[in-house]
Amino acid sequence: MDTVTAAPSDMFAVMRAAFAAERGRGGSLTAAEVLRMATVEGAAVLGLDDRIGSLRPGKQADLVMLRAGDLGLAPVHDPVGAVVTAAGPANVDTVLVAGRVVKRDGRLPYADTRGALDLVSRSAARIARAVAVAL
Repeated sequence: MDTVTAAPSDMFAVMRAAFAAERGRGGSLTAAEVLRMATVEGAAVLGLDDRIGSLRPGKQADLVMLRAGDLGLAPVHDPVGAVVTAAGPANVDTVLVAGRVVKRDGRLPYADTRGALDLVSRSAARIARAVAVAL
């Protein structure tokens, strides 16, 4: 996806939307095909399939681990189907990028989320004041 103004910004929602849109057209796209589009084929489109998009020797160890026991996912009988049709960012427990843990136990251990939220809140307030003055 190249913009978040017309679609959600998380890949779970994008996969779900692609799956639903194709099914709504009467297509036969499978959950496995959608997951492949979001991973292997997404990397290929970016010209990065030699480094990312699949778990192979010599590629980055990028992993997203979900809590399969969460409400809305459990019980998981079809893991691929669950990822494409039911999972979301709230289900993400652990993320590794290039083998480095960047999210653990559902938290960003190396991020100053409070500081980031403060900056976003101040920015939003400043924009709201500017809009109010312009009106």
